[in-house]
Amino acid sequence: MSQSLLRDALSLPITQTMIDRALRLARTQPPETAERAYRNAIAVLIAQDYCALLGFEADLTQSDALQPVVCLTGDIADLPLVGIGTIECRLVDPEVNACEIPLEATVDKAAYLAIALQPDRNFAHLFGFSPSLRSDHLYLDQLQSLDDFGSYLIGLREAKVTAPIRMMQWLEDGFERGWQAAQVIVETIAETIVSEVDQAMNSPELAFRSAESIVTSPEVRRAVKTIQFQPGGSVTLQVDLISNPLDVLSVVVRILPVTPLEELPNGLQCAILDLDGHAVMQVEAGAGEQLQLEFDVDLGDVFSIRLTLGEVSVSEVLTA
Repeated sequence: MSQSLLRDALSLPITQTMIDRALRLARTQPPETAERAYRNAIAVLIAQDYCALLGFEADLTQSDALQPVVCLTGDIADLPLVGIGTIECRLVDPEVNACEIPLEATVDKAAYLAIALQPDRNFAHLFGFSPSLRSDHLYLDQLQSLDDFGSYLIGLREAKVTAPIRMMQWLEDGFERGWQAAQVIVETIAETIVSEVDQAMNSPELAFRSAESIVTSPEVRRAVKTIQFQPGGSVTLQVDLISNPLDVLSVVVRILPVTPLEELPNGLQCAILDLDGHAVMQVEAGAGEQLQLEFDVDLGDVFSIRLTLGEVSVSEVLTA
């Protein structure tokens, strides 16, 4: 086991109660899935224990990893947290930096917790977490510290209970909580708005779709807000709201430097979250790059824009 990872890890005991529950699940499985089901169950139960220590409530009845039928075909270790979303409790090999995550374990996850079992399986080691994946891999050298895991989950929970910014008020020049009107644009747009969303990641609560038709004479309102990172400087969050026929709204999110002479911080991430806190779109800035995401929403949809720089995350909750 990597000594540097182990030195910074949090070690928790695997209790007999956890072992008994995992064994009961394993006995429902054929030989080819029994070991996987056991290990994933242990990971989920250890993560539940850890989250309970931090004061977060889990709902094990909603965990697919503890359902015998799901275990037959799925390599998943999901832990639903009440009022927050679902985290993936991933068992990793600490000797391998890039850990591939199965596709079924990447859907609708609020974070990924990296866990390893001690060879004698008496203890589990928690190495850190990641809010997202890169190309379906979890990189151990890029994990965020467990010291920040609690505040990260609190941020997700607060984002879900915070009264959302009502974008429709922008059409009437009404702006809230630090948002400011930019130039009001009313013009004919004759172009196709192409969404960057992968249709397989659509959420039932947030109906992201490709805007495939040409939009004629929409009304556009642009709002901006300065997002401050401490430390790390600040960026400008710009949101364009385009009113289309049939109660469909097009949204364009841009992350820009505060002044034209500045650049965005390298590694800045922007994610769009659905009502349950699951990331359905995400983009990351390279050196000097601007970020942009485009999608459609229906009236009444609620979503969040989450900006992450290093260990600091800032979320804005909006509704159409």
